[in-house]
Amino acid sequence: MNTDIFFISFLANVDSSFQSLKLKDGFSVKNMSLDECNKFVIKLKKHAPSVNENLVMPILGLNCFNNKEKVIYYITNSIKINNNSELDTYDYIWKYIKETGFGVFHNTSNEYLEILVKKLKLFKEGYIDNIWNFCYYYCEDGNIMAFGLPILTQFNQTIDLKDGNYLLDSSDSQNFEIFSNEFQLPFSDNNLKLSHEYFEKSYNNNSREICFLTLMIGMEILFNKYGTELTYRISRCVGVLLGRNSNGEKSEEIINDIKRFYKLRSFIVHNGEAKITNADILKLRHYLRESIQELYNLNQNKDKYIPYLESLGYNQRCK
Repeated sequence: MNTDIFFISFLANVDSSFQSLKLKDGFSVKNMSLDECNKFVIKLKKHAPSVNENLVMPILGLNCFNNKEKVIYYITNSIKINNNSELDTYDYIWKYIKETGFGVFHNTSNEYLEILVKKLKLFKEGYIDNIWNFCYYYCEDGNIMAFGLPILTQFNQTIDLKDGNYLLDSSDSQNFEIFSNEFQLPFSDNNLKLSHEYFEKSYNNNSREICFLTLMIGMEILFNKYGTELTYRISRCVGVLLGRNSNGEKSEEIINDIKRFYKLRSFIVHNGEAKITNADILKLRHYLRESIQELYNLNQNKDKYIPYLESLGYNQRCK
């Protein structure tokens, strides 16, 4: 008997523009109404008593429901498993997890989603996340049997969610496909890898100060080599690196921004607070995102790119 095994990942903060993405290996973006989602959860509950629709639906509604389009978006994929034994599907899959390919399908699906979301955040500004991932199949009674169903806990709305959905315009789909093929995560370079981890940590919190400090640490990992004159050295390196980037910032403007950010950092460290705005966080994250991209393309280790940047004048973009 052939059984379709599905993978599903509920997405936070996306809209119909997300459906323009060209996903690989059979993954696709679909949507369901709130009522359809509620019925899905109730069918899931039949074989997973720990699932409570009165708890699950408010969380999915808060984080995944697009109020304008009245749908919830999710990413899905599937494989077929042929069970010719006397075992039921669930027992058969667990007993022959390697032979059926389910183990590989389950692990690679979760890994694919994790990398996809990280690349999307590195590609452009905007908050996106995958809230609830699991594999499942439909039983003969029409209900749902899930594998390794994670407990869905309250997902805290972050400051990023106030800035709207993760939007993709007409050119983003093709550009992201190119970007995704070029950027391999996790980074092999230790500085890029660690800086990117702090970039990721700047999401998923509702404290502007912590978010800001996290991004500043990400900057220092990339540009602090000598431990002295931090403000001057780091602001100049960032300014020179991004002085003629795709958004047209000039070196002097970027340097002034980074110097101002260091003053704010000092206020937080010494006074425990500072007037950090959403605009500050978005601009600082933009600079860190662009720096990671540029240094990845530069393909040099820190011992080489720091002297190189220090040798350049203003508005001489690195290639």
